[in-house]
Amino acid sequence: MKLKENEYKLEYVIDYDKPITVTEFTNALRAISNEYEKFLLDKYGSERPEAKLYVEEIKKGSIVATLVEYSAVLIPFLGEVNTVFEFGDFLKSSYDFLLGDKEKNQDEKNLDTKDLTNLLKIVEPGTHKSNNISIEIKGKNNTLILNPLNANEMESRAIRDKIKEEKKELSNKDKSIKYKQALYLEQIKRDLDSKKGNKGVIKELNENSLNIIWEDEEEKYKMLNCDDNPFKMIFIVDVEIMEVNSETKLYKVIKLHEIIEP
Repeated sequence: MKLKENEYKLEYVIDYDKPITVTEFTNALRAISNEYEKFLLDKYGSERPEAKLYVEEIKKGSIVATLVEYSAVLIPFLGEVNTVFEFGDFLKSSYDFLLGDKEKNQDEKNLDTKDLTNLLKIVEPGTHKSNNISIEIKGKNNTLILNPLNANEMESRAIRDKIKEEKKELSNKDKSIKYKQALYLEQIKRDLDSKKGNKGVIKELNENSLNIIWEDEEEKYKMLNCDDNPFKMIFIVDVEIMEVNSETKLYKVIKLHEIIEP
C-alpha cells in the first residue's frame, strides 16, 4: 500500500557554535516524534489518524532535519484540518507559554510531565553557548506556514528553567498538597524542638486531631510561640497530606500564610 504524504512538513533546525552530541540530537528527534504521537492521541483518542513522522532529509552546516508525515489512508474525518499544522500550532502555544505568554495560552497550563520532558529535549541543544533552535512548518514550494519556535541560547535556557518549575509544581500536586487551610492547634509539646507530639485539626479535611510536622522550623516556632494563646488562633497554612495505607496520618505544614485571632 502506498503511503499518503502530508503536504506540510516540519523542519527542525539547530544553529550551533560548537558541535552537539549525537545523543542530544537523536533525543531531540525522538522527543518530537513522541510528542507528535502523544498530541494525536490526546486530541483524537481512539479516532486518532494512523500517521507517523519520518525523517526525509538532514542537511549539514546548521543541522536541518526535515520531517514528513505519512499515513496509510487519507483522513476524511479531519476535514480541512491538517495534523502537521495542528501539531505545529500546539508546539507554538506550548513554547509561548513556557516563555511567559500566559495570557494567550491558558490551555497549555495542562501540559503534563511527559509533555514537559519532550519539550525540554527538543530545546536542549539550544541551551549551549551561541546555539539557536527553530521549528518551522512549511508547505508547497518550501513556503513558510508557521514558526512554532525560534529560540536563542538565552530563550532556550529560560524555557528549560520554566519546565523545571512546572515539573516541580506538578510533583507538589501529586503529593496531595492542600492550599490555605484553616488549622487549629490542639496539642503542643513544651519542648519546641520536639519532632513529635504536636497535634491539630483541619476540619475541612478531617474532623480528627492529627500529628503535625513542619517543613520550615522558623514557621513552626512562629506558630507554637506566638504572643497570644496559640490554641485560640486560626493558622492559614498550606499542608501536605501524609497517608499510610490510604489513611491520613499526618499533616506537614509547608507554608504559613497568616495567623488569625477569631
